[in-house]
Amino acid sequence: MISRILSGLFFSCCLTTLNAKSITNSNYSTNIKKNLQTEISIAPSTEDWKLFWSSGKVWRKNLWDYHKQRGHILEDWAWEWQLGWVRSCETTAEGWCQQLLKEALFAKAGLVRSRAAQAWGNIWRGHKDKMAIRLLAQAYQNPENIRQNKPLFIRKRILHAIKGIGGEYALKTAQELAAEHTQTQEYWLRLNHVSGK
Repeated sequence: MISRILSGLFFSCCLTTLNAKSITNSNYSTNIKKNLQTEISIAPSTEDWKLFWSSGKVWRKNLWDYHKQRGHILEDWAWEWQLGWVRSCETTAEGWCQQLLKEALFAKAGLVRSRAAQAWGNIWRGHKDKMAIRLLAQAYQNPENIRQNKPLFIRKRILHAIKGIGGEYALKTAQELAAEHTQTQEYWLRLNHVSGK
């Protein structure tokens, strides 16, 4: 499926960013030539995933930047790609990844939003950062996180992430959010009981 969007110019640019080992591997280079041009609205094939995960952080950032420069946002990608992008940014606080995760917190796909909340909480764990907490609180209020007047699992994931960021502001914010529904209120009480706080 990687066949339509990226141009030959991007192919040349990306080859220069790959490490020498990757460039000298003829099979790898052949796969790049065949697969680098991505139809982002279509779910990735097994071959796509192999290329995506084997190419390294620099390559993935170049791919992301290429599409951003052409006006593409995370929501333009198939949800499977979105999930892959979130996974690729779970352990880094780089600016482009933070922006990606901010978009993912409000994605249409609930699985993407949930994974993004977990990733955001992990990146900011223990930092007591109010900006990070406020963004999660905003994501919590997304109407897509409620079905038939009941909170979806993502709301619990967000409460857990806020608690992990830590600090009095986090606890106060999470407590107020959890109080909006009995299910989340009960979850919040259990979460604090388990952690001993």
